[in-house]
Amino acid sequence: VETIRYDSNFGYVLLGDGKGEFTYTKKYDPTIVSDAKDITEITINGATEYIVVSNNGPLEVFSLAP
Repeated sequence: VETIRYDSNFGYVLLGDGKGEFTYTKKYDPTIVSDAKDITEITINGATEYIVVSNNGPLEVFSLAP
């Protein structure tokens, strides 16, 4: 018996309203194609940037366009 992979896409960004409801948005649509293990938000010169670390991959830094 062989078990197949069940991963189907890169995921979605859901914004919560603090009351248990979520809204899908394409505004925050990063493409991270590596095996991402952690993401953190930092501020550089007043701009929000995101750092992504992956197994066996380079460190990625990106920002979200308004």
